[in-house]
Parts: sequence; structure tokens; C-alpha cells
Amino acid sequence: MKDEKSHQVAEGIRWQVIALLEDRESVVQRGLCDALDRFSEIARSSISFEAAGQIARSLAILLADYEGQLLDEQLRIQVNAIVQSLLEALALDMEAQPPEDLSPLVTPISPTSERVNSHVALFVDGIAVQTMLQEVLRQEGFSTITVNSLDELAQINEEFQPAAIFADISLIQLMPNAIEIFSELRQKTNPPPHLFCFANANDAPARLDAVRLGATRFVSKPVDVVRLIAVLKGVTVQTQQKPFRVLLIDDDSILAKIHEMALSSAGIEVQILSDPLQAPYQIFKLEPDVIVSDVYMPGCNGLELLAVLRQDDALADTPVVFLSSENDPRRQIEALDLGGDDFLTKPVDLPLFVATVIARAKRSRRLKRSRSEYHRMLERVREIERQLPESFPGDDKAQFQVDYIFPDQIPPADYVLTEGAGKPGVS
Repeated sequence: MKDEKSHQVAEGIRWQVIALLEDRESVVQRGLCDALDRFSEIARSSISFEAAGQIARSLAILLADYEGQLLDEQLRIQVNAIVQSLLEALALDMEAQPPEDLSPLVTPISPTSERVNSHVALFVDGIAVQTMLQEVLRQEGFSTITVNSLDELAQINEEFQPAAIFADISLIQLMPNAIEIFSELRQKTNPPPHLFCFANANDAPARLDAVRLGATRFVSKPVDVVRLIAVLKGVTVQTQQKPFRVLLIDDDSILAKIHEMALSSAGIEVQILSDPLQAPYQIFKLEPDVIVSDVYMPGCNGLELLAVLRQDDALADTPVVFLSSENDPRRQIEALDLGGDDFLTKPVDLPLFVATVIARAKRSRRLKRSRSEYHRMLERVREIERQLPESFPGDDKAQFQVDYIFPDQIPPADYVLTEGAGKPGVS
């Protein structure tokens, strides 16, 4: 019903935007922006029209200040690109056909979502590992269900459906119908359980099997229970997600606002900066996960800004995505050679733009997390060394106590990242 209403509203605005593009003497009709806003609101609750809704919202923002006015040539080019993207997304052109559904090349993982239960199913090899997991999970507020086969897992009562499954790949590989069983589990439970697969780190076939089973995480043996619990709490929304932060540098205020809205719709915090010379100071304040920059700006072009930023070791891991009308491959190669991470050409497809920024933000968070863990571990080793008695190890009576890294030393939120455009997830 919602999709049908989206189609009805879309049909209403279709001819208005086409007329605006075809007739250069046509002014922006009053009410068009309202129709675009109304469609974007309706499409927000429709998976089929999610991307089209974002494009419509961006078009409404672009046209908001031009009702009753003619469009200049530069603005007309921008509007044309956005309208074409909107029409393609809706497949409303007379000649366009809806694209065929593409089967994913990688088995989708269960989405991050709050769970009404705290059950974890254990299908693991070894009593010692099983007992250890049961105790740790109990301390963290989870209850466990032990199964001895995948068939037994598939037959668990609805009341005890698990929020997550911990399973040894070596046991799963003994079951020829494993993929079918996990596929059925994902279909019959909402939300589907998260799958954590255990195996040796260097077992490449096991890693591939985990991907094909739709595992949320491949867990290397011996199991790092601290990290495992942190991820589990993240994907079951017991730990709140920290939104990605983006610094958007562009002297074109209209386009900057459009791109800001596209990112904000995906739950990303955005700060716009028109003066690139202020970027180092704003980066220090905001600590962005990604920097999005135009190339041609007064005072300092984007490539010069990139060269300045890469001189700072603290910013070496911060991704920089260029967004420019420059389409010369030589200039794009120059940007990448200086340390840029992506180069998107204006006018950009907004869903692709958002997906690119989120992908870079996820990588940025992983790098920051790894660096943070390294420094915590290094500091812990130094602390232990300071506790060692001078007589150690020669004195048999020398004693000291070493405590492993406790969960409170690893911020759980560091493990909660966005999985896909605007959708929460874990890494």
C-alpha cells in the first residue's frame, strides 16, 4: 500500500520536473518542492523507494529557493542530473524498465537490531570451551542453549530462538545441508540470529565457509572472549552506535547542502566548511571519520589541502574522498597518488556517494580501533614491566600478578559500525 502511494505521488511530480527540464522558459512551479518532500517522507518507510526518496529530498532542497524563477544554465545541469537519477530510481520513464533483481554475490549477514531475547546457542567443540563460554555469557547477562547438531538447532522452540549462534566450523562442515539450515533459520526468524563461526585464523576454507553461511563474524581460535562479547553486545544493540562524522569541504553552498542531506539521511553527522584553509582546525575539533572535499576552491584547492593533511601523521589514516566536476583521469590519478581514497565526479549518484562515504568511514573506524588497541596493549605491557621485581626471574620466591585485559578496558562502542548505507551493523 505504501509503495502504491509512493507511485501515485511520484507520478504527480514526474511531469512537473520533466517540463521544467524540457522548457527553458519554464519556471519552478510552486508546490513542486512540497510534492518532493511529501514523496521523500512516504518513501522513507518503503524499502523499494528508499533511494528514490533520498534523491527527491535532495532535489527539493536544491529547488527550494527558486520557486517561481527560471533556472540558470549551471543550475539546470545539476537539476537535470538529479532528476534523471530520480526517474531511473523509480523506473518511471516510458522506455525504462525496472532493473532485474540481482542475487547477492555474498550471503547477507543478519542486521544489527535490538533483540527481545538474550539466548545464545552453542554448537562448539570441546567441553572446556563450552563451559568457558557459558560462564562468560552468563556474567554478561546472556543465557545459553547447547545443541549437538544443526538439526537440533533448527528445531528449537520459538520461545527459545537465539539472538546469536556460536558454532565451530569444523562441526558445521560435517553437516552437508548446513547452508540450507542456516538459510531457513534466517527466513523463519525475525530478526534472524547472528552467526559467529570459530576456526583457526589461517584456515582459509573455513573463512570462506563462514562467509557463505552468512556469519556476522569469523572468530579466530583461541577465542578472544572480550572482543567476542563486545561485538555481540554491539549487534544486539546493548551498546549504542556512535554515528559516523564527516567534514564536508565545498565552497558551493547549494551542492554542499544537498550532499549534507544525503549523508544526514543515512544517520551521519556532517559539518560543512566553505573555507579549506580552516580545515586543519576543524578536523582537530571534529575528529571526522571521513573528509569529503571539492577540488577547485578559492584560496586552496583540494589537492593542496590533501597534501597539507597527509603531512600530519595523526591524519594519515583519515580517508579523503574527492567530489568534483573534474573528469580528467590524469587529475584523478594525481589526487589518488597524493593519498586520496576515492574520486567521485559531480553530479554524483547520491546512493553511490553515501555508500562510498560509509565504506570509507567503516575502514577508518577499524584502523582507529586497531591503533587504539595497540596503544592500550603497549601501555599494559609497560605497566607489567614496572611491576616486575628486580630479582625476577632468578629468584624463585619472586611473585607478581598479571591480569589479562578486562572487558572494561576495551570500549564496546569501538566494535559497533554501520553496516550498509544508513543501516546499523558491526565490523
